[in-house]
Amino acid sequence: MADYTATLATWTVVVGLGTIALGLIAIGTAFYQRRDTKDAINLASREFIATHRPKIVVRFIQGPYQEDAGHKAASITIVNVGVTPAVIEAIGSDLVRRRQDGEFVGGFDARLRHITPVTLASGERHTFEAKSNSVFTDSEMFVELVGQFRTWVIGVVRYHDEDGVYRETGFCRVYDDACKSFVTPKGEEREYQD
Repeated sequence: MADYTATLATWTVVVGLGTIALGLIAIGTAFYQRRDTKDAINLASREFIATHRPKIVVRFIQGPYQEDAGHKAASITIVNVGVTPAVIEAIGSDLVRRRQDGEFVGGFDARLRHITPVTLASGERHTFEAKSNSVFTDSEMFVELVGQFRTWVIGVVRYHDEDGVYRETGFCRVYDDACKSFVTPKGEEREYQD
């Protein structure tokens, strides 16, 4: 009987150690499953946002109008036509004159400038102003009226999505005297959306 008791005690210890080993394996498996599930959920979220991303476009431009001290300006309205929110962090724009030969008078400065972040949900709009860096004198405005110069609005908008992926929208419009509005110039490929 003592042999059976010793054998039973040995097997009880073996079964107990086996149970502990199975418990540790189960804990390790649960840890790795939790990590892999979290990674899969994050990947699915990033893929969803990538396919349902925000997209900023220029809806319309109003102007140009004369400001103080000979500067011209235009109001630019952008809209998020994407599915998810867009956080706009920087905008660059300039209102410039361009000669018939294609040269911009005085160059242009549409460098990105950081702004207080603006969040646009799908369908929401935001309006900002593009102001000429150079002064439009009376004689230059006359030359523009007779067709030697044309007024252009050039700019870029930098924004990001919920995953922190940055994108840019560039725009380039020329003022059309016939329709009294800014239009996309023919043959120009300066507009883009990332």
